[in-house]
Amino acid sequence: MNFPASLALLILLLVNTSHHVISEKPLSEELKEASLDSKSFDKVKQIHRNWYYFALKALMGQLAKEMLHNIDSQSGEWLKLCLRRIITAKDLKLTAMCLTKTKRKWERYKRENKARLESNETVAFKQEPEKHRNLISKAKKLDFNKLNSTKFLSKRADLMKRKIYKATSLQRRWKRSPYRLVEPDLDNNLKKVAKSGTLPPLFAQTTKSPLHNVADLFVSLFGKVPVTDLSKKWSTTYKNLEKMANVLESNEKLPGARVYHTRVYDIVLENNVTKQSEVLVPPYLQSVFDLVNSFKNGGNARILSPRIAPLMPDKAKRKGFLSPSVFPFYKDDTEEQILPIPKLLEETGMSEKDREKVFEMIMEVSGARDAADNALKILQHLSSFGLGEKILAVSEHVAETFEQLRSSMSGEQNNDLKKKGYTFLEQAQWKKLHEDQDLHEPEVKAMVDEYGSLTKEQREEALWEAISNIAGLNKRRRHKRQFRTLSVLAPTVLSPYQFAPVFGLSVLGPVVLSPNTFSPLLLDPSVLGPWVLSPSVPLPFIISPYLLSPYVLSPLVMAPFVFSPYVLSPNVINPYVLSPVVLSPMVLCPDVISPMVLAGSVLSPSVASPSVLSKSYLMADVLSPTVFS
Repeated sequence: MNFPASLALLILLLVNTSHHVISEKPLSEELKEASLDSKSFDKVKQIHRNWYYFALKALMGQLAKEMLHNIDSQSGEWLKLCLRRIITAKDLKLTAMCLTKTKRKWERYKRENKARLESNETVAFKQEPEKHRNLISKAKKLDFNKLNSTKFLSKRADLMKRKIYKATSLQRRWKRSPYRLVEPDLDNNLKKVAKSGTLPPLFAQTTKSPLHNVADLFVSLFGKVPVTDLSKKWSTTYKNLEKMANVLESNEKLPGARVYHTRVYDIVLENNVTKQSEVLVPPYLQSVFDLVNSFKNGGNARILSPRIAPLMPDKAKRKGFLSPSVFPFYKDDTEEQILPIPKLLEETGMSEKDREKVFEMIMEVSGARDAADNALKILQHLSSFGLGEKILAVSEHVAETFEQLRSSMSGEQNNDLKKKGYTFLEQAQWKKLHEDQDLHEPEVKAMVDEYGSLTKEQREEALWEAISNIAGLNKRRRHKRQFRTLSVLAPTVLSPYQFAPVFGLSVLGPVVLSPNTFSPLLLDPSVLGPWVLSPSVPLPFIISPYLLSPYVLSPLVMAPFVFSPYVLSPNVINPYVLSPVVLSPMVLCPDVISPMVLAGSVLSPSVASPSVLSKSYLMADVLSPTVFS
């Protein structure tokens, strides 16, 4: 029996994750009070559309779990293999193709082997007794390794130290005790006297230091904001970056976050995978990323690569060989330092403000602050961050309506939801839902009436027809980028390309929303050509210098830079994997929230290119000194 695709889309997607119902209704009263413009309203629609897509993804995951329990082992292995080949966590089309093909294979298998299945000649489909399954599930819950976990041992050690300290400490009047200047050490129960090298200055510094004046001069010549406003601007940007970094880390721990960044394959098998393995790479690179994840806590190395006048400590775990920090603007006893400037100029009253001023100057002159602000605006646009309390109130109203709908479910619906992870609404529930959402379209009403005339088996068939339609929609097309010799004012927007080497000079040619694969850049210098939301794998840069061309939200995998100097081209929220830098000096190119894995610098000095909130693993710097970085 064939049903229209629009009817199949009426099926409610109820999964034990975040899911909501979309309605193409006019602006509600709450939205009118919020005075949303067309762009803001489009953001809200996009949010609800994303919820719908991820609800579809969660539903497909539940269908895949159900299929694995009902089909034979051979078909089950084929389904697992098909889902495993899907690298992108958001690819619903390939997921629908895997489910549809597996279902058809299983139905064909049942028709061909109907007699054998009915006679129960094979034990391939025999399930374990309920009693045994319960015993196994209970046994799996016992984890004796937790008794030896680091967290458990640290708590015991901390408790023992406190007990020892309390037992060996004498009760005394602390106010007059000579030990009031002594700091307790709980690790070895020894006393250490707090010392001060010099007395604090009696008079505050009234004039700016020469370094401060030089930084102000560069900002006034090359910056975009007045000197007096720079500290406030950068402080605000840095706080927003820290907030964004914390939000990105906390979002990964939310209960409903798993369906957003996890593949259907991992949802079906209930694998706990890290986000690092969700990189958009071909399948043959997956083992490489598994290796990277196994060395996540690995250290970094610096060989014959001194840091000259660094502004900030190197937070990465680096083992250095003849790579000291010369004239650092800070004091750090944990690293090898030669003549730290704060120690040399301690008596002159030099404060941390000079170091902060130079850092602010670099972030402003290089354009990193402006690029970071623009990147935050893009993320705010994509995530509806900062739309106001009215939008949140509307979303809460949708969630409240959904909870009311769930409370009206029958016992059979609740059983389906518990066993299969999804269920079907009845016609009365659909009508109540549409009334609460102010949806009174005649076309939708006719679809609901037709839906109410279907039996449960017919609704199940309509669901699978909808999945089959998803598998056949939006056929991909291959786009090939044009070769160029000189390109001026020719942006590349929404133009993915592959197997197309690019060469020639580019001026004012930004690349936006244009991912590419196997398209090396050969003799391709670029001026004022930023890359925004354009991931690439692999993408070698060979003799391709870049000037005023930042990379924003454009992850690069297997993208070595060879003879490709970078000037005034910061990286903002731009991860790098397997992307070494060879004979490619960098000037005024800070890295902001741009982690790096399995890379390094070889004969590539850098000037005024600090790393801000950027983690690195398995990095090696060889003969690559840094100045003001």
